[in-house]
Amino acid sequence: MGRISSRKCARGAAIVSVILVVALVSTIVASLFVREHVAIRSVANRQDLAQSRWIERMAIDWGRFVLQADTRLGQVDHPGELWATRVDETVLDETVTAGARLEQLPRLRGQIFDAQGLFNLSNLVEAGTAGPQASPRHLAAFRRLLASLDLPESLAELTVARLLPTLGRVVDGVQMPAEQPRLLRLTDLREIRGFDEATIRRLSDHAILLPARTNLNLNTATPEVLAAYLDVDPAQARQLISERGESFYRDISDAQARMRLGEEVDMGLFSVSSDYFLVRGMVRFGRIENELMSLLHRTGNTVEVQWQYRL
Repeated sequence: MGRISSRKCARGAAIVSVILVVALVSTIVASLFVREHVAIRSVANRQDLAQSRWIERMAIDWGRFVLQADTRLGQVDHPGELWATRVDETVLDETVTAGARLEQLPRLRGQIFDAQGLFNLSNLVEAGTAGPQASPRHLAAFRRLLASLDLPESLAELTVARLLPTLGRVVDGVQMPAEQPRLLRLTDLREIRGFDEATIRRLSDHAILLPARTNLNLNTATPEVLAAYLDVDPAQARQLISERGESFYRDISDAQARMRLGEEVDMGLFSVSSDYFLVRGMVRFGRIENELMSLLHRTGNTVEVQWQYRL
């Protein structure tokens, strides 16, 4: 009986050992499969990301090409031109993938906006004989814009105080370096007291920070910005834009006459053409989706990227 019991115990131990070995091997194999799957997914994601970056560059090149072509059609910029046409989500063919056939083709949508139809905060300060100073006309217009957006008008002076040290001074005929770095984008206003996320979001549809002082394009100005500069009610500004209809102002004299602006209006603040444009695009490729914002500067036939970031 003892021998039989001993044999049964040995067989039981052998079966348990086999089960443990099988379980261990199964765990190892499963772990290897999981690791391999993760590695394959990681490689695929990196490939999709690299491809989406390439398509982003293509979107910027598209914006540059359209703006370059626009210069050959005339010097006036208005919403009826090709650059202002929205590109709805479009499936791109194999030409953007170097002929490679993919299960999912990349998708792109985007639009170009006239940055000079917005309030350029860089206009708030200017060089003076005694050094950088606030620009009274632009400061007054910005205060009116803030009031129309139900934002504190005191933000105008706070913005000027931050922008003044970015200009630098001329001492004994020598240009001195700026005391503080200049602000690049509207989101940089967060470092100024009073500008929280909600305030910047409220302002983003009507204001921008451009690298240089610019004129407001009367063909593309938002009603709120136009009202702030003309010191009229936004409803009156909307009426002026409505009267313009699908036509556009060919020059400043045409705009002054058709908008019935008096001699007291400083037409030197305005233009009917632009040098700065915003390109906003979305790229979707595989599991990757990126939304991109870029600022383009056009001078003659040259269009250069000033900055870009992903939203």
